[in-house]
Amino acid sequence: MDPDIQDIRSKFAEFQQAMKALDATVARLVVDANDPAGVQSAIHAMETAVDGITYPYRENPAVAHAADKAKLHYRAAILKRAKKPW
Repeated sequence: MDPDIQDIRSKFAEFQQAMKALDATVARLVVDANDPAGVQSAIHAMETAVDGITYPYRENPAVAHAADKAKLHYRAAILKRAKKPW
């Protein structure tokens, strides 16, 4: 088999594994909407969790891109939730 095709298949398999892992629970966070430091702490915890999940695949550019997108998505969700009145 062509080594380039083998590499592409391997990177795609890694991407699938990473996305499956991210599709599971990334982290359970408790956010105090009235505490900006707590909100920032929750964002940091989420980013750390995403980085930990995708760490084994960090050399795969597609996984790195997806991890960055996931962190932006979760960050926005945390900030949106923090702005809601309880």
